[in-house]
Amino acid sequence: MTAHTLRHTAATWLRQELGDTRLVAEYLGHADLSTIARYAHVDRGELFTAAGRLEQLATPRAEPASQAEALAAQAG
Repeated sequence: MTAHTLRHTAATWLRQELGDTRLVAEYLGHADLSTIARYAHVDRGELFTAAGRLEQLATPRAEPASQAEALAAQAG
């Protein structure tokens, strides 16, 4: 294991936690975002989370019932 491997691992974890590659680039002292692009790979968990959010956005929501309809439904 090399110092570079540790730096890469730490940068990857930071990017996953912060969600912002620009912040990691600034922290590591990189002036150019292309230098930090190698840390921008997507983790499978992030991919599934993003897909779930997109699915929620794409699913039509039922119109909320009026207060009178809600009370009538509760009364039976």
